[in-house]
Amino acid sequence: QLGRNAEASQTLGSALAEDPENAVTHANQGWNLLHQGDHKQALEHFREALRLDPQLEWARVGIIESLKARYLIYRLMLRFFLWIGRKGQLAQWAVMIGFIFGRQLLTDLAVKHPALAPWINPIIALSFGFLLLTWTSGPVFNVLLMLNRFGRMALTRDEKVEASVIGGFFIAAAGFAVAHFLVEGDLFFFPMVFFGLMLIPLAVAFRQPAGRGRLLMFAYATALVGLFVPIMSLVVLGPKSPFGGLDSAIKCFQFFLYGSIFASWIPAVIGLRDARR
Repeated sequence: QLGRNAEASQTLGSALAEDPENAVTHANQGWNLLHQGDHKQALEHFREALRLDPQLEWARVGIIESLKARYLIYRLMLRFFLWIGRKGQLAQWAVMIGFIFGRQLLTDLAVKHPALAPWINPIIALSFGFLLLTWTSGPVFNVLLMLNRFGRMALTRDEKVEASVIGGFFIAAAGFAVAHFLVEGDLFFFPMVFFGLMLIPLAVAFRQPAGRGRLLMFAYATALVGLFVPIMSLVVLGPKSPFGGLDSAIKCFQFFLYGSIFASWIPAVIGLRDARR
C-alpha cells in the first residue's frame, strides 16, 4: 500500500522460504505482484493460497482480480484502483471531484467554441466512459469470468447475480449506442442514456452489504426508473403522451441525470449521518 514493492517482495519471499505452506503469505505475495502489474504470477500465488486454505477470502478476491486483469481495459482500471487506493480518502475525493469538474469545463469550452468541439467531444465521451467504468468495471468483467470455468468457481452467488444484472444493462446501453449512431433521431438516444446511467445506482446498490443500505439503494434506483417513464412516453407517443409535454419530460430527464450521478454519493452521506449518531 505504501508503494514499496521491492521491499515487500523481499520480505514476503523470505517468509515463503521459511514457511512455504502459509496461505496468507501466498495471498499477500499475490497482491504485491498485482500492485506491480504481474497478474500472471499473482494468479499462481492466489491459487496456491486457496489450495492451502479454500476459505481464504483474501485469496479468492485476488484470483478474481487476476483473472479480470488478463483484459487490457480492466488491467488499466485495476492499476488506477490500486494507485488511488494508496492515497488518503481526501485525496481520493479530490481526484474524483476534479475529474467531474474538469469534464464540465471541457463541455462548456466545446459549447463556447464550436470549432474545438470535434476535438473536445471525443475526450468528453472517453472521460464519461471512464467514469462509468470506475463504478461498473468489476461486475461488467465478472460477466466474462462467468464464461470461464475457473472464474465461475471463484465468484459468489451475489457476484454472479450482480454480473448478470449489470452486464445486461451494459450490453443494452452498448446496443442502443450503436443503434443511435446508425439511425438518425432520438428514439435510441434516450434508451442509451437510461441503460448507461442506471449502471451507476445499480452498481452502488450491489456494493452495499445485504440489509437496509442495499434495500435503500434499490428503492432509489426504482424511483429513477419511474422518472424515466414520462421521457420515453413522450419520445414514443409524442403529443399523445399522458405524462405531459416537452417541459415535463425535460424536467424528468434533468432529475434522472443528476439523480443517477448523485447515487454514488448516497452511501457516503449515509455513512456520515451514521457516524454523527
